[in-house]
Amino acid sequence: MTTGGDCPGLNAALAALGKMAPSFGYDILAIRGGTAGLLCVPPDVFPLKPDTLPEAMIGQGGSILGNINADTPKPETEQAAQALNQAVHRLGLVGVIVIGGDGSFRIAHEWHQHSGIPIIGIPKTIDGDVGGTHYTLGFDSAVAENVRGLSLLRATAESHHRIMVVEIMGRAHGHLALASGLAAMVDGILIPECHPNVDTFCAELNTKQHQKSLIVVVAEGLQTLSGLLGGRLMETLADALQTRLNRPARTMVMGYLQRGAPPTAFERQRAIQMAHAALSLAKSGEKQAVVTVNQHGNIGHMNLNTIISTPVSIHPESLILAQAMGIALGRTPAL
Repeated sequence: MTTGGDCPGLNAALAALGKMAPSFGYDILAIRGGTAGLLCVPPDVFPLKPDTLPEAMIGQGGSILGNINADTPKPETEQAAQALNQAVHRLGLVGVIVIGGDGSFRIAHEWHQHSGIPIIGIPKTIDGDVGGTHYTLGFDSAVAENVRGLSLLRATAESHHRIMVVEIMGRAHGHLALASGLAAMVDGILIPECHPNVDTFCAELNTKQHQKSLIVVVAEGLQTLSGLLGGRLMETLADALQTRLNRPARTMVMGYLQRGAPPTAFERQRAIQMAHAALSLAKSGEKQAVVTVNQHGNIGHMNLNTIISTPVSIHPESLILAQAMGIALGRTPAL
């Protein structure tokens, strides 16, 4: 099942699971609508078989199973878990592969605690903020889409000597904004992990006034900016930059373009690797494990409980690179 928000690479992972399952001795049932699909009468499932998979699905964004991250049944009580367990047993499932993010894994952990049903997780989210893994499915494709958009904005901003303030997704963390801004070589990046200050940020940008344009990336999860008063952060920040740097500023939200992007070639490769690892974990008898990727790109795994209890932090090397590139971060004290 695919649960939580959608992201690029989900269909690639599903296709890989369907194609590789026979070599592990498994049949795969795809569950539409997450746990809600299990509770349908009859359950909303269909077989994922190599000869029935659409060839084009590996390159499509979204999920053919659908993603539900609200009003979906959660196995937080014995009664709810029992209803899900009965559906699992009626279908003859030996375990469930959950392709999800941190919220999905917390729910999956509760389910396992109540039922003992084996659960294998494949981490996915464009936010890149699942603890214990350096990569989540969907992240690379979202970065690529953002870089494409930021490059287009640079071209139009230079025509008018503008400042472009661009919001990038990331509900609570700045992984996506930092990676996207770094790859696009923007002029400023504001993320909650840096606790930025508007005075420091403007001073850093002021050293770039010789440029035809200034591109600033703001993480969605940044709720406040020290020294900035009231209003919606994006508009208030744009007004402050326009006043202090004396050039026109405009705002833009990348929004759901990041979620619907087609998976990159790297994303497809990761999807295949993660699917293979998930099937291997199931075959080896793991009861609650999540596929992980370390900082060197090697595939491993962690216990589901460890994953959901591991703190999420920005990779320090990314901040070092941003600083070396002269990208304004607004950190106080500035490093």
